[in-house]
Amino acid sequence: MRRLTPLVALGIALLVAIAVWRMAGRGEAEVVSPAQASLALTHNVMSPFCPGLTLAACPSPAAFELRGEIRARFDRGESRAAIFADLIKRFGAQIDGTPPATGLGIVVWTIPFVTAAVLAIAVSLATRGGVQDQSAGGDSGPVVPHLLARLEDELEELD
Repeated sequence: MRRLTPLVALGIALLVAIAVWRMAGRGEAEVVSPAQASLALTHNVMSPFCPGLTLAACPSPAAFELRGEIRARFDRGESRAAIFADLIKRFGAQIDGTPPATGLGIVVWTIPFVTAAVLAIAVSLATRGGVQDQSAGGDSGPVVPHLLARLEDELEELD
C-alpha cells in the first residue's frame, strides 16, 4: 500500500496539471460560430484603450468599435490567427493576454505545474507516516510511582 501512495499522488498531480492546462486555454476545442470565436478572442486580447482590461471588458467606444470589427471579420470567414496577427501588428505585442513562453512568462506557465507537484509530494510524505497506534505498547515515558498509585486508588473507588 505504501508503494501505491506516491503513484496515487503522481496521478492526482497529473490530473491537476491537465485541468490547469485546459483552463489556460491550451486544450480548448475549436469555436464553431463567428459570435463565439469573436467573444473568445476579445476575452483573450488586452484592450489597447483600457489598460489592464481585456477587450471584452473595456467600456470605451473605441473598444466597442474594435469588437464589432473583429466580429465582422469572423463573419467574413477570416481565421483567428489572421485576425490576431493583424491586431498585434496594429496595436503591438502588449495586447496578447497570454503570457509568453519565454522569460518571466515561462515562470507564469510553470507555477501551476510546480505547485501541483509539490502538493503531491507533500501529500505523499504526509500519508507515508500514517497514524501510529499509541495502544501498541510502545515507549510512553517513565512511570511515576505516586501517579500510578493514585490511578489505582481512583479505579478502585469506581468499582
